[in-house]
Amino acid sequence: MGFSTALSGLKSASTTLSVTGNNIANSQTVGFKQSRAQFGEVMAGAGAGIGSRVTSVAQQFTQGNIEGTANSLDLAIAGKGFFAMGDLV
Repeated sequence: MGFSTALSGLKSASTTLSVTGNNIANSQTVGFKQSRAQFGEVMAGAGAGIGSRVTSVAQQFTQGNIEGTANSLDLAIAGKGFFAMGDLV
C-alpha cells in the first residue's frame, strides 16, 4: 500500500510539471490563459488516505495586461467577459 501511495504522488507531480511546462511555453502567446492542476485525496474504506490524484486542470481567467497597438482592429476586454464568435448570416 505504501508503494501505491508514493506512486500516486509521483503521477500527480508529473501532471503538475506538465501543466507548468505548458504555462511557461505559452506565456508569451497573445491571449494565453494559464492552467492550474487541482488535487484530490484518494480515500480507502473508513476515511484512510491512500494517495493523491489530479482531479482537474482548471484554466485561470484572471485579467491580463492590456497594451495599446497601432492597429485599429485590435480589441481587448477590460474586466470579465468573452468575445462572442459566430457565423455572419
